[in-house]
Amino acid sequence: MSSRNGNGAPDLARSIEQPAAIHVVADHDSLRRSLIALLKAWGTAPVAFKKGRGFLRRRRRGEEPPACMIVDTHGLDRNLASFLDDLRRGDPARPVLILHGSEQRLQRDLATIDQRNIASLLKPYQVGELHAAVQTLLADRR
Repeated sequence: MSSRNGNGAPDLARSIEQPAAIHVVADHDSLRRSLIALLKAWGTAPVAFKKGRGFLRRRRRGEEPPACMIVDTHGLDRNLASFLDDLRRGDPARPVLILHGSEQRLQRDLATIDQRNIASLLKPYQVGELHAAVQTLLADRR
């Protein structure tokens, strides 16, 4: 249940109720920084990665998996299906939010993968859309 501000809209600064580790893969510095700032404001514990291989290398070392991931497909050093195959090899149900710039390519990429616990947003997206997607992925993992 999310908090509401005075005008009835979700109060995005307080509405993620349980602290959660969320890993962000985003190549563009400004996008990565803004996602981290939003996630911190929502009470999560974000960790940033510039490239997908950095995240996967860390996972192979056996570090604790995040509660959720946000992946900007522009920041991947391979195609989305290959990245998700590697990600899910050891953790098939990890929730992932995919940020994509092209609806046509997103639909093509999604058609080739197991879509359990996968959400997607097209860029540009509204902060409320991002918040709702993260909230849903975190709620569904419980």
